[in-house]
Amino acid sequence: MKVKISLIALVAALSSCPSLSTSAEGAGNAQIVTGDCNIVVNSATPKSFPAQYCPKFSVAKDAADALAKIERYIEASNPTKLDLASAKIEKWASDSEDYLTLSLSNTSTLPAQRVKIRFLAPVNPGENQSHQINFSPSRAVPSAMLKNLSIGSKDTTKIPVAPVSELIRYSRNGVPADYEFIGAGTTPNAPDDMTQQYIQGHGLTNNYTFQSTASSLGVQILYGTIFGGKVSLLTGVYLYFGKVTANQPIDGTEREGIIE
Repeated sequence: MKVKISLIALVAALSSCPSLSTSAEGAGNAQIVTGDCNIVVNSATPKSFPAQYCPKFSVAKDAADALAKIERYIEASNPTKLDLASAKIEKWASDSEDYLTLSLSNTSTLPAQRVKIRFLAPVNPGENQSHQINFSPSRAVPSAMLKNLSIGSKDTTKIPVAPVSELIRYSRNGVPADYEFIGAGTTPNAPDDMTQQYIQGHGLTNNYTFQSTASSLGVQILYGTIFGGKVSLLTGVYLYFGKVTANQPIDGTEREGIIE
């Protein structure tokens, strides 16, 4: 026999009892109502039921306010993200010397607009802000293009940013005078293939000692979004210096190279 219970009777029963009866007799489906939200709890034939989300949306003052809220949601749901994919020393056709070249990757689904790159010096004792470092621009990329640089969705762009001679001159402080410039990268330690190429360039494959150090520069990548927002990414690049010397064999036999 089916038992019909009105909503008023159900509320009265719920308010007067500490818990619902779990006995099979008289069990039925109960509807839970609060405001405009309701769910049905299946107790007659127990089975799982989905939770019901009942959001209460913010009230828009007018059409412009509603549009602004929608834009903020879309912007928050679709962040524009640039990453520093690599930092390498490369030769560009229009330049007389090699340039530090940064590869910027747009990993998002929206374009990054008005991309700018700034170099920042490490903060010295007594300073609370890094100062900007300026390097001679490359001739390979027109200045007008750099002023309005955009990187499309899922695209990667290479940008020559600093000549090697100026990088070395700026970064020599604290580096032993007999250390040579090896290259650049995005990690504190030079990649193994870079050090091996440097060592082999000196005609050594065994019986050597390699010493190295690194100098760092801050990089600030600034760009805009299609929503009018602005993003600042702070990261860094490393300049590698090293020295390789041939070891004098003690017993006339060759030994493996030593990397310090």
